[in-house]
Amino acid sequence: MRETAARAAASALALLASIMFIGGCANAVEKDAMATLQTSVTPARAIAEEAYVFGFAIVEHNKAIWAYGVEPKSPKYAGFNTIRSETRLYGPEDTAVVSANNDTLYSSALMDLRAEPVVLQVPAVTDRYYSFMLVDMVTDNFDYVGTRATGTKPGTYVVTGPGWKGHLPPGAVRVCSPAWLVLGVGRTEIKGADDLPAVKAVQAGYKLMPLSQFTGGPAPAAAPKIDFPTFLDAKAATTEQFIQYLNFMMQWQAFPAAEFPLLKKFEAIGIGPGRSFKASDLPPDLFKAVEEGMAAGRAKVSQQADTLGKRVNGWNLSPANGGEFGQDYLTRSAAAWKYIYINSAIEALYPTANVDGDGKALDGQNRYVITFKKGALPPVNYFWSVTMYDAKTQVPVNNPINRFSIGDRTPGFKPAADGSLTIYLQHDSPGKDLESNWLPAPTGPFYVILRTYGPKPELLDGSYTIPPVQLVK
Repeated sequence: MRETAARAAASALALLASIMFIGGCANAVEKDAMATLQTSVTPARAIAEEAYVFGFAIVEHNKAIWAYGVEPKSPKYAGFNTIRSETRLYGPEDTAVVSANNDTLYSSALMDLRAEPVVLQVPAVTDRYYSFMLVDMVTDNFDYVGTRATGTKPGTYVVTGPGWKGHLPPGAVRVCSPAWLVLGVGRTEIKGADDLPAVKAVQAGYKLMPLSQFTGGPAPAAAPKIDFPTFLDAKAATTEQFIQYLNFMMQWQAFPAAEFPLLKKFEAIGIGPGRSFKASDLPPDLFKAVEEGMAAGRAKVSQQADTLGKRVNGWNLSPANGGEFGQDYLTRSAAAWKYIYINSAIEALYPTANVDGDGKALDGQNRYVITFKKGALPPVNYFWSVTMYDAKTQVPVNNPINRFSIGDRTPGFKPAADGSLTIYLQHDSPGKDLESNWLPAPTGPFYVILRTYGPKPELLDGSYTIPPVQLVK
């Protein structure tokens, strides 16, 4: 796990800082800064642009909190400090979930660490890959529990909030969170529909509970009830709404000392953990400057999302710091704009192709192949797959063989006589002899995602090149 003396010290400083920002001492500073900007709107515009880039991922994160922990009518609702697991594979009918995978079943767990730590228990998982990605309020993956990170044996992990001091149960491992509210995203490998009962048995072994419930000791006083704001599409939020949501979300994160000067700067336009905000709080010319800055920030994030990562052989590669953004706020928000809760690269990489090797858009009116040379399959520790999606609906494609992905675990998937392995991407069958390697496409535009779990160093450093999707002429 990643607990170090330096990190513990940073968490303590961040806790003190968040208290300072929420308390009354910050008000005098805020008023002085506001007075300075009332005569010049130029700094306000620049600060607002910077705040939008900093804060978009934080605001977007409210979607998951609302859906998983707050709104009982949500199909994903489970509340806090409990685990909810999916028990079926996604298919073309699941239009609410874009680019869903057919490799793992998801589990979700929202943790409230304000009153006390939360215990995550996992069983022995020796016959398949699994992971729990732990996400803070700024959408960084601050730690993992699972096959790669902690092994295959059963384990007890105590997730603690910033500043917690206490004793761990015997045999438990501490996981230090920089946030008081944590999202756990679980993934459990599934090897096809027939494997579902075995996956359910693994999922039944995942347990989540407050520390006092686990130890049987007295429970601490309950933390105050949080009045969560309702669901909001961060991309469509007004300036006033964006700042209100950002202020609300920021109060559950203990920011590192390196970000204190930036947070101090944001105070000048009404942004700070737990602060109330109304447009009328600012002079009209100042608020107009803030609106212009927020619009510029929105355009910057949107543009970055369209060019996120780099393209090699027609494949868009995820940014190397995906899921562990640090102070790279633009990449963090661009990732949240395009595909929030991206795995850390060391856990899994998801290259995506919507063009062929010549840069032309993929379309089911054509026929394509992906050919891996002998000995040059994707280098992974666990498994890999290619999944097909309709570009318009962003969901898997209905097809006569009911196949939505293909990979190293697909029954009957076979190499050619020379040892190479070819995947056929096309709408019509390539012929009975080749259907074992067929990934059916729609009749129109499509894209594919290559999912690699446990990528080896040559995938991580780029020395392995993914073969292009090639047009069959």
